[in-house]
Amino acid sequence: MTEKRIVLSRREYEKLWNIIEAMRSSNRLREPYLRHLYDELQAAVVLDEGVLPAGTVTLYAEVAYTNLSTGSRHQASIVFPADQNHDEKRYSIFTPLGAALIGESEHNRTICYAPAGDIPLRIDAITPPVY
Repeated sequence: MTEKRIVLSRREYEKLWNIIEAMRSSNRLREPYLRHLYDELQAAVVLDEGVLPAGTVTLYAEVAYTNLSTGSRHQASIVFPADQNHDEKRYSIFTPLGAALIGESEHNRTICYAPAGDIPLRIDAITPPVY
């Protein structure tokens, strides 16, 4: 079985890699979801902006997803920490949800490694960011 690899734009990958590598160097990758994000970044497919496939969770995209344990549906945007706002459903890439969704594709299933336990998710729809 082939292991799934996340897809990121070169610009997002470089920003994320620099931050996560600095966290690793200072021994701050203690949480399972951060170690998972580090592993995913190491194996990521990195593409130029113009060739990123439609239906890919990028930073600032709107994501509709389902919690497969409860059947509940949610919306979120994954952002850098400075732009997070829980009330507006903008979650940091460095949260369990952000690490689970980034780089995934529509209809993919993934696991959110939350402190309360692993949560299976399905990505239902993705609306690209408007800059």
